[in-house]
Amino acid sequence: MTQKETVLQYIKDHGEMIPAKDHGFEYRGTFLGSETSRRCRELAKEGKLVKVKRGRFTGYRLPSDQTAPSGVAEKILQGLKEDREEKYNPQMNLL
Repeated sequence: MTQKETVLQYIKDHGEMIPAKDHGFEYRGTFLGSETSRRCRELAKEGKLVKVKRGRFTGYRLPSDQTAPSGVAEKILQGLKEDREEKYNPQMNLL
């Protein structure tokens, strides 16, 4: 597995990567080292990743059309959708 493939797989599994914080450990048998930020920049130039500003750090994630909400995020979104459906009743707006 190449470094770029490892970075893409990590982001698919975790949703986002901040190379300044997410380096120096082994992930799926490959070491994420000092080259991780370079690989993220290259993937962003190729359009496979999107840059996201996280304070003074730059994070990377997949483009929105490729990312599926995580289980927690999906539950939150479902709860918001249900709240809207409960609050909005078109028959109440009729006079």
